[in-house]
Amino acid sequence: MSTDTHEERLERRISDLYATDQQFADARPSELGLSQIVQTVLDGYAERPALGQPEKSRRGRRSANQAATWCISPKLRRLSSVI
Repeated sequence: MSTDTHEERLERRISDLYATDQQFADARPSELGLSQIVQTVLDGYAERPALGQPEKSRRGRRSANQAATWCISPKLRRLSSVI
């Protein structure tokens, strides 16, 4: 009967995977703290528009008893600059 605890076997298995499996090693959690991760994300989006709204245009005719048909575009119309 083995005297290794579950935790020791798990530790060895993880260590072995880091040493032998490149994909596993590449997926290792970052040593950055939450505030550093958030700062990195915000820095990456710093030059993007702060607010946007999908462009929409009316399609077709609108009569008195017919509602207008709107087409939503994937483009964003800038509402404001960086806050």
